[in-house]
Amino acid sequence: MLINAVADKGILAKTVLFDSWYAAWQHLKRVNSLKLTFYLCPLGLTTLKNNRLVSLSKEEGHVHLDDIGTPGQIEQFLREIKQLTGSEKCQCRKAWPQRNHLACCYHAWISLKMKAKAMKTTLYQIRKNLFYDYLKTELDNPRITAYSGG
Repeated sequence: MLINAVADKGILAKTVLFDSWYAAWQHLKRVNSLKLTFYLCPLGLTTLKNNRLVSLSKEEGHVHLDDIGTPGQIEQFLREIKQLTGSEKCQCRKAWPQRNHLACCYHAWISLKMKAKAMKTTLYQIRKNLFYDYLKTELDNPRITAYSGG
């Protein structure tokens, strides 16, 4: 599917987000050979088996997944995704809509993160500016005007 999307359909993606079903070394190497970046969702939707060896760089070689440890940014990520994307506000009862909601929140977080990095500012400032610009535009020239009772 990935080769079809990139090569045949001409999709101009730079990143791939996938779940544990596709987290085999063959798939990871394929993504790497296409010069794409891959993300494994850190919300527990995707996990690699703890017996996997991973290579963070050619110089270090392969290391056991357990030896990498948990990044110190996990708490920051969880705080940001809750505060900036509304991940905890999902009112769905079934698992698949909840997963879809979390995947959309993750996508929004990644978008904010990339924009903040490009603009050399914080995710919070990016989000604030999005709402500020929208509200200023609406107050200056509202698309829906108040009913005047005529």
